[in-house]
Amino acid sequence: MKNSLNRLKVLQKRVSRKVKGSNNREKARLQLSKFHEQISNQRNNFQYKFSSKLIRENQAISLETLNVKGMQKNHFLAQSIIDSA
Repeated sequence: MKNSLNRLKVLQKRVSRKVKGSNNREKARLQLSKFHEQISNQRNNFQYKFSSKLIRENQAISLETLNVKGMQKNHFLAQSIIDSA
């Protein structure tokens, strides 16, 4: 996931350096958009695999209600909370 986030930074910087309205900026923007979708798919895939593993290996599962919005306000924990959400 860290490699993906580093690549995301590079692609965002590429888009910001292009001239507004140019064809190259549009290409870079589309590439960035596809990469955002890829990261979303990675997160969904991990959640699916993790939940399947939990169901297979455990007999009982308990849940806890958390204030995720409040936890996201902590700058140091926000990214890891979003990844695990």
